Amino acid sequence: MKKFFLLFLLFFLCTGSLVFSANVYFDQPVNNSHHMLNVNGSVGVSYHMLTVHFFFIVDSYQARVQYPNGTWSAWQIGQSGGWVFTEAGTYHIQGRVHVDYDLSGQSNYWMYSNILTFYVDEYTPPAPLSATMSGPSSVPNLQWGTWVVTPYGGTPPYTYDWSYFIHCNALPRTSGDKGGGTEAAPCNYWRNTSNYTNTTTRMADGRDFTEKCIVKDADNSTYIVTKYISSSSSRPTVQNSEFEEEFNTDINGTLSKTKAQNSEFEGESTIDISSPLSKPTVQNSEFEEELTTESLSSYPNPFNPSSKINVVIPNSGMVSLKIYDILGTEVAVLVDEVMAAGKYEFEFNASRLPSGTYISALSTKNGLITQKLLLVK
Repeated sequence: MKKFFLLFLLFFLCTGSLVFSANVYFDQPVNNSHHMLNVNGSVGVSYHMLTVHFFFIVDSYQARVQYPNGTWSAWQIGQSGGWVFTEAGTYHIQGRVHVDYDLSGQSNYWMYSNILTFYVDEYTPPAPLSATMSGPSSVPNLQWGTWVVTPYGGTPPYTYDWSYFIHCNALPRTSGDKGGGTEAAPCNYWRNTSNYTNTTTRMADGRDFTEKCIVKDADNSTYIVTKYISSSSSRPTVQNSEFEEEFNTDINGTLSKTKAQNSEFEGESTIDISSPLSKPTVQNSEFEEELTTESLSSYPNPFNPSSKINVVIPNSGMVSLKIYDILGTEVAVLVDEVMAAGKYEFEFNASRLPSGTYISALSTKNGLITQKLLLVK
């Protein structure tokens, strides 16, 4: 054992001067690593030095950095530390330790590390936060669907907040909203699901619904992504002499009042509406057919910049016709007053609105029906 120790000591004495730098090294920063300036034009770079303590007893650690212009900083005391840089370029870092003594018997000297290189890069702003939602656009009644949100841009990590909106366009199934109970979930308002992942699942109950996810990044930028999902159940269909199409019931509404036909009046009159998006006129004549149920239709659809919205009101009473964007924000009120039973035609003028999907919502004492409108400019 003594002979082995003597051979080891001889090897150390012969090679110690060659391996000193290998015995002092940095685990931070990594050689040739890149560090980007932040939006404020600065970046912090930390260091941490290590030594092989089996050979040396050290009592001090120091490090210094060389700036892009070639000048070196003063030695900074500490096994760990760092600097804040405000200039992009190539930097070098060197460390040293003060050896109190070593196995060879030497003492009181400095041992240096290799010089490492790292880079500070100019700030590159991230792309604006956006997101897409994948998943089915139609789910049969009592079937499950899965939707996944994929964020782009912004500053990771991302957070997610899901909610959904059930449209009152059909009779719900009787087994409950999520497979249990005897009553379906209420419609026409947003329900938070307390789901904070990028994936959600839901069973359709025969009514159309909209999934919404609020995506937020580390900089508190927010992006809202929605998807309208249709479902199948028993839906009413309305026909009249000019229109024959299926309508949906939905909270989001689009509207604009223009013309009305009424059995109680003869002749034609014009009524001005305060909404800047609509110019209504009213035509009154005798009905040629019995009015039995509300209806809501529009033509043309898609449209630019205006569309005629036709409604049938079978009973006198309070009537509201409003327009909403796809997020449920009210953009126009075409009528909100007591109206007589009759057929009415409204012209929705969207010249001041951006392209996109809008919802016309007709509300009477019998309930709410809606229809999607597509504005294409």
